[in-house]
Amino acid sequence: MNVKSNLIALTSFSIMMALSINSHAGQLLKCEKRTTGRERSRISVNIEDQTPGALYTALVTSKTNTAQSTRAANFAGKAEFDFDSNRKDVAAGATQITKNFIDGTVSVMVTDALGNVVEQDTMTCKIK
Repeated sequence: MNVKSNLIALTSFSIMMALSINSHAGQLLKCEKRTTGRERSRISVNIEDQTPGALYTALVTSKTNTAQSTRAANFAGKAEFDFDSNRKDVAAGATQITKNFIDGTVSVMVTDALGNVVEQDTMTCKIK
């Protein structure tokens, strides 16, 4: 391969990696607050590309409100943490939060069993 071909290949690879990182970052945290009808706060945290079988914990914060999940095992490189004020979702395994838990933005910090931060994010939540 000549220098020009190597440069094109390297540029293409760099673009693909940047797109991959950006798409992953957008999927770590989702949150929604309903203010009409049945009020509700709902947060979902999904991690990927971590050590299969390892244990992780998610800590979510919104202003002065904080909730921590139970430890979850990572299967096939993925783990999911749900936080909800809906009783049915809590009965199905979500960590309980109050209906007014979300106050504009939510931050999440995911740690491994040793307390090392493996993922973190902050986002403005959807208000319905």
